[in-house]
Amino acid sequence: MPSPIHEALHHALRDDPDLIGSVLRHAAGVNLTVLTAEEITNDATSIQVTERRCDTVMRLEIKGHGTVILLVESQTKRDPDKETVWPQVVAHFQDKYDCPVVLLVITQHESTAAWARGPFSRSFAGLPASLALFPTVAGPVTIPPITDPVQARTDIPGVVLSALVNGSSKDAPGILEALKDALNTLGEEERVARYAGLVQASLQNNPIALALWEDIMSTSTQRFVSTAEARGEARGEARGEARGEVRGEAKALLLMLETRGVTVTDEARERITGCEDLRQIEAWIVRAQSITAIDELFD
Repeated sequence: MPSPIHEALHHALRDDPDLIGSVLRHAAGVNLTVLTAEEITNDATSIQVTERRCDTVMRLEIKGHGTVILLVESQTKRDPDKETVWPQVVAHFQDKYDCPVVLLVITQHESTAAWARGPFSRSFAGLPASLALFPTVAGPVTIPPITDPVQARTDIPGVVLSALVNGSSKDAPGILEALKDALNTLGEEERVARYAGLVQASLQNNPIALALWEDIMSTSTQRFVSTAEARGEARGEARGEARGEVRGEAKALLLMLETRGVTVTDEARERITGCEDLRQIEAWIVRAQSITAIDELFD
């Protein structure tokens, strides 16, 4: 199941030319004006037996440069399978649309970013590789923390990206304060609500920053208050359904731990089944993918 962080990162750029332009400026050092961004099918399957997809695929119109296909992948960790899949996907879309293709990888972890930069190639007996892939990577180094309110107000897409990528870092509180100040100057309530929701989803691994951001959304400005109240009303109406979802996620977590051979103590089982916070259960599910002992789940 994709984690909230994964979902936030790969949904962030959809239908937002300004955000796309900002991430390309920070990650690749190119200043491009994205005129339009249209999401297209992410299916790169050319043979029925093998399925290949990217998280998000968009067709961009760039001022002065024409059409480019942007493939967006959200990575929480290194995945050696992608070293083979990504070149195939890039080649597929380049052939299908007969235009340049850019693979953009977004991650919150610099170790993952270092791997994702590639190059990915296959060489043999000292012969040079005929094909090499160099993804464009947006990570903590290329998207630095923005904590200066003045800078944030002049680059709202940049500070949103900073919050998404650096949400698990020690700089998160300063970034969120700067983001709050910047969003207060943005007169588009729907866009404010969208950015607020994306940032909230990206903070699942940082409970302190998540609590700070939720407090900001509920107390800072009328727009945030409206967004938070709307979410609260929706949660109230669906409370019974939410409890069922939490119980289902708890069972899924226990099954995952059992499948991975992690011994679950009675105390741990009681803590998991007694938890009523869906975000906490989801955070545990993400963490459970890499632990070897039950104590690591709650650290």
